[in-house]
Amino acid sequence: MNLSATEKYLMIVNMGPHHPSMHGVLRLIVTLDGEDVLGNIQVPKRASYIRVIMLELSHIASHLLWLGPFMADIGAQTPFFYIFRERELVYDLFEAATGMRMMHNYFRIGGVVADLPYGWIDKFYHYECYEEFDWEIQWQKEGDSLARYLVRISEMTESIKIIQQALEGILGGRYLHREPKIVKMTKIP
Repeated sequence: MNLSATEKYLMIVNMGPHHPSMHGVLRLIVTLDGEDVLGNIQVPKRASYIRVIMLELSHIASHLLWLGPFMADIGAQTPFFYIFRERELVYDLFEAATGMRMMHNYFRIGGVVADLPYGWIDKFYHYECYEEFDWEIQWQKEGDSLARYLVRISEMTESIKIIQQALEGILGGRYLHREPKIVKMTKIP
């Protein structure tokens, strides 16, 4: 199959047949091209930075979730409780920004649902546009449990480094693309 350069990166996504907000069957076939959904929506730079911060916080929280049982398995109970404490601090940040601790629905096509609340950035102990940040992929040659542990610890360190850079460089401005777009509905064969 020969595709043009613009068609090579399109993604067809089936949404449905059920959706939590619907009281019946809903099935959509959506064509995606990055942030483009049958149109050209530019994500504001502030929204892109906010997304990076949220993605990296989520990255840290998921690694902390993995480390908890790992630490318990090797008999280290005390660090196990510190891990939960640190993960709760990340969830506190999610809750302050989105109203939810987990499963937050924060990203939107064209940006994020709401700007960060006043004082949110100050709650830190001082990727989307990842090419603007200085970070390195973490890896180990070995494939044992210790190597996986070391990679996760190193990845959290890199995540913190990315978040610090994003907090220093975050711009003011819009957090959501506001230009109205008209989407032409077509009948699905």
